[in-house]
Amino acid sequence: MQRRGFFVLVLCTALTVGLASAQDSTPLPPLPTINIIVATDTPGPTSTPPAALIATQQATSTPLRAQTATPAVSDQPQRGIEIFLQGADIAPIIAQLSQLNVSWVRIVLNWRDVEVVRGTLNLSAIDAAIARLRAANYSILLTLTGAPDWARPSATPFVLSLPQYGPPDNLADFAIFASAIATRYKGQVAAYEVWTEPNLRRSWIDPQTTSRETARMSPARYIDLLSEAYRAIKAADPAAMVISGGLAPTGINDRRNSIDDEVFLEALFQQGLASVADAVGVQPNGFANPPAARCCVQSEGVLTHWESKKFYFLDMLDSYRTIIARANANLPMWIVRFGWGTSEGNTIVSPNMNENPFFTYNSPAEQAQYTAEGLNLLNGMADVKAVFIFNLNGCQVGQAEACFYSLIDSNNQARPIFSALTR
Repeated sequence: MQRRGFFVLVLCTALTVGLASAQDSTPLPPLPTINIIVATDTPGPTSTPPAALIATQQATSTPLRAQTATPAVSDQPQRGIEIFLQGADIAPIIAQLSQLNVSWVRIVLNWRDVEVVRGTLNLSAIDAAIARLRAANYSILLTLTGAPDWARPSATPFVLSLPQYGPPDNLADFAIFASAIATRYKGQVAAYEVWTEPNLRRSWIDPQTTSRETARMSPARYIDLLSEAYRAIKAADPAAMVISGGLAPTGINDRRNSIDDEVFLEALFQQGLASVADAVGVQPNGFANPPAARCCVQSEGVLTHWESKKFYFLDMLDSYRTIIARANANLPMWIVRFGWGTSEGNTIVSPNMNENPFFTYNSPAEQAQYTAEGLNLLNGMADVKAVFIFNLNGCQVGQAEACFYSLIDSNNQARPIFSALTR
């Protein structure tokens, strides 16, 4: 039986990469101002989406793996979904959102995309999106990530050629950016997630890397970046929530490719996470295991990714819960990425059978069933305050990995999950 060899579970007691003690409470110096290119249009009425996007597809005849649903209760986390913006025209997306049982929207705002030239922010597209989403009464989580090239002067040509993120050389530059964003969207953006998956090399690459063979994670410290951003955002908008970056569920702990998410999170708490975040961003993933399944019982049709608790939704939630409790931290969890994927309907890319064959195990009907049942399982979990489904429209904007999870497939057709999440 094939096993995912790169999931090596290594226990570690000290973390020397990506973590350090939290900074003190000394106020940040005044932040430089940034020129902002604003949107030229104003919010308008939403348009009716194409019929293909709202048509309810017939459930596939493929038998579903056994799963027992948990009765829903009134206490449930706030529910949202991640969207990918298509230019400044948000209207078709809002028309689709209006059919779904969600009240929040998550948008990843890549710093390198909006501040290509230092000191000038081009916020035209995000301005229009936020204005129209707020007019439609959606709350917004903005994920701030990805340093522009000018903020990484030490980066090698090899690093700059990669589609990978890394922290800025000077973390204060990120604080300036975060302050400008929080100032502009005060009262409009309810929460900010600081970076995404900082425990992976692809999100935290060392700028000095010169080849794939020598690629490694940056020695910069995520806790310092988070501390800078937290103080900058709170100074600009005290009411906004700050969420720590969601961690990728991985057992690799070589500090070259990644750091085990549990090791990373525990060390963050040891270094002061509770004082620089309002909630813990988490990304528990069921891979192809039913949401209520527990490690490590192989489900029918699941050929890989069942041998570790890392592959089980509830087991990973329990692990994070234990770490938070052990730290005596009064922080809730925000599930910033949630869902099950399927390879059917993704014509952008086929699953890598050495890394993510689990996408081929789920039919679209199972994707719908597991996502709905996973949401149901969250009801009554008082420490989970928000959950963001991944995602609405990744296929439509050409996001290959996101397309496995999207509610709309590559053929512009609604997957069964769309109707499963309607109001």
